Amino acid sequence: MRSTLVALLAVTVLVAGACSSTGTSSNQRDGRGLAHIHGLGVNPADGALYAGTHYGVYRLAKERDPELVGGVVQDFMGFTVAGPNYFLGSGHPGADDRDAPPALGLIATTDGGQSWASVSLSGEADFHSLDYRHGVVYGLNSRTQTVMVSADKRTWDQRATISAIDIAVSPQNANEILATTTDGLARSLDQAKTFTPVGAHPSSSC
Repeated sequence: MRSTLVALLAVTVLVAGACSSTGTSSNQRDGRGLAHIHGLGVNPADGALYAGTHYGVYRLAKERDPELVGGVVQDFMGFTVAGPNYFLGSGHPGADDRDAPPALGLIATTDGGQSWASVSLSGEADFHSLDYRHGVVYGLNSRTQTVMVSADKRTWDQRATISAIDIAVSPQNANEILATTTDGLARSLDQAKTFTPVGAHPSSSC
């Protein structure tokens, strides 16, 4: 189980675009927005891989070009698949959306990314990492560097403050959360209330 979590975090760090430069508006049309990926998840509804990127959510299916879903072009700093056609996200609105606050808080879609709606913390939180396990949402709020946890997606409990790049919750153990930091991996065994370093693992920095 622990090796699975480590592998998951390693893949996430490799594909995450936190250290890459932004592109031009052509990214929205030809799939190059995939060069700046923040989250990945398989949709149980169709078995396709979905990527939350700096330029929207893309659907990646076999023998097909990457497809921007729903025409929604905004910066998905946080993205996770919570169920069939049910995704959670966070980040910043697109350049054409002048009504939304700079930080979207938690947003959700129930139609596979065709449309999104605000759920909570609009204007308050900017989750740069999201995970949904055991009926609970875990978010890393970049504004405070705090792990926040919610069972109903509306009321939130603030947990540990940690300078992390990504977090991942164990599929088997709801108490275990791994975080990638510039100093390597850190692990929590109390649902993100505290973290301790995990041995000598490769670090990541931007």
